[in-house]
Amino acid sequence: MLSTPQHEICLDRRKILFYTRPMKKAVFLALVLFHGLTTQVQAEKSLVETLLAGYEKVKTLSCEVRKKVVTPSDNVTFLSRVYYEREDKLHVQNISPLKRRIISNGKRLYNYMEGSPRGFSRPVAELDEKMTISLRKVPGTAMDHLMRLKGINEKILPDSREGFKRRGYKAENHFVVLSMNDHKHLVLIQFFASDKMEEVTAFCKYSNFQEILKDVWIPRLHKVEATLAGLKSRETVRITNLVVNEPIAESLFIAEQFFENVEFVDDFADIVGD
Repeated sequence: MLSTPQHEICLDRRKILFYTRPMKKAVFLALVLFHGLTTQVQAEKSLVETLLAGYEKVKTLSCEVRKKVVTPSDNVTFLSRVYYEREDKLHVQNISPLKRRIISNGKRLYNYMEGSPRGFSRPVAELDEKMTISLRKVPGTAMDHLMRLKGINEKILPDSREGFKRRGYKAENHFVVLSMNDHKHLVLIQFFASDKMEEVTAFCKYSNFQEILKDVWIPRLHKVEATLAGLKSRETVRITNLVVNEPIAESLFIAEQFFENVEFVDDFADIVGD
C-alpha cells in the first residue's frame, strides 16, 4: 500500500506526539519540583527569624526583674518593674540601688535618675541602635542579641555534646552560636573570638522557661558570664510576676506625670552641665 501525503502527515504527527508528550511531561514535572523546592526555601526561616517572629505575638508585658552583677571589685543587685507595650511604649522603674525611670510614650524617650540635675530625652526616631534595641526588645527575652543577628547568614553547626541544635552567625567582632534544645527553647548563646570557635569571650544561659502564649516561651532565669581585658563578670537575672497581653494603664506612659520640673537634654554629656 502506497502512502499518500495525507497519510505521511498523520505519521509525522504521531511521531511528534510520541516524542513531545514525554518531553512535556518531563518539563512539567521539573517545573513542579522547582516550584516545590523554591517554596520550601522561601518558607524556611533562620532560627533568629523564627524566634523573633514568635515574640511578635506579645503586645503587652509587665514583670519584675532582679539582676545581680558580680565583678572583681563589686557586687550589686538591681531591682526593677517593667511595663512594655507595642509600639515603642515602655516604663521602667529602677527601684534599687539607684532610683531611675525610663519612659517612652511611643514617640519620645525620657530617662531620669533621682537627684540628677537634668534628664535625657530624645525622639524615638533619633535613638541610636543600642537604645532602639533596648526599647523594642520584649522584657525577659534574648531579643537584644537576636535583633543584632537579624539578616546575617546562618551556618548550620554540628549538634553539641548535650544534643543541642546549633546555628552560627559571623557578626562584626565575634562569632555567635545559638543553641536550642528539643523543646525548641533557646538555652544558650555563646560569643567566640572567631569562627574557629576556640575562645569563648561570653555566654548567656537561659532556663526555667514559662509558656506565656502558645509556642512562645520566656526564660525566667538568665546566667551571663563575660570576660573583658582579662576581667570576668557574672550576671544572674530572675524574671517574676509575668503578665502578658493584658491592658496596661496609659498613664504609665505619660512622662509629665512622673518628671515634674525636670529639665531634659538630648545628650548624656549635658546632664551634669557646667
